[in-house]
Amino acid sequence: MTDTLDKYLASFTDTKFSDTGIMNIALRFNVPMQLVLERIDFLKGITVAVPIPKRKVKPKPKKTWIEYDQSFIASAEKDGLRFLNQMVLREKKKITEIAYCDKTANGLTKCIIDFVLLSGGMAERINSMGRVIDKRLYVKDDFGRTKIIGLPKWIKSNGTLGTADISATINGLSVKIEVKIGKDPMSQHQVNYKADVERAGGIYLIASNFQSFYDWYNSKFCEI
Repeated sequence: MTDTLDKYLASFTDTKFSDTGIMNIALRFNVPMQLVLERIDFLKGITVAVPIPKRKVKPKPKKTWIEYDQSFIASAEKDGLRFLNQMVLREKKKITEIAYCDKTANGLTKCIIDFVLLSGGMAERINSMGRVIDKRLYVKDDFGRTKIIGLPKWIKSNGTLGTADISATINGLSVKIEVKIGKDPMSQHQVNYKADVERAGGIYLIASNFQSFYDWYNSKFCEI
C-alpha cells in the first residue's frame, strides 16, 4: 500500500496539497491522513516521521480527539466530521475535549463555526432567543417557611426577526446559516429573512447536518 501511495504522490509535480486534497488522498487509499503527510515529507527528503495512530477495534462512545483519530477507519462517522476532527488534531497543542458531533443543534452549530474559523473564515453565533430576568423574591413568613413572590420575566431579543443562527464571512462573501435538526420547519420570519439576504447578494444556507454543509463548502470554495 505504501509503495502504491508513493507512486501516486510522485506523479504530482507540486507536492503542496490543501487539507482537503490530503483528506481525499487518504480516503482514496483508505489510510490515515498522518500517513499521507509522512509520505509527502519522505518524498521531499524530510526525515522527521509523523507517528501513525493505531486502530481501535471497539472505540468508546465518546471519543477525545486523539481517540477519534485512532479509530476513524472503523467508525461510521461521515467524512466531513472526520476531516473536522483531523483539522483540530493538527491545530491543538493539548487534546482534552470531546470529538465533534452534529446530532444536536448546538453540536452542529459548533461544528460549522469551528470549521469556518479553522478554514480561515469568520463565523459567529447569533442569539435571537432573548433572555430571562429573574424578578422572584424569596421571603420567610412568621413560621419560618420560605415563599417565592413574583415570576421570571422573559425579555425578547432586539435582533432582526427570523435572523439566522450563524453569521459568517467566507472568501469575502456574506453567508447566513440556519441550523435545522430533524423536522423543525422554517417560520415565516425566517423565510422573509432568507429573501432579504439573497436580495442583497448574500448567501443563505440551511444546514441539517455537518456533512451537507461540508459538501456545499467544498463545492463552493474549494478546488482540489
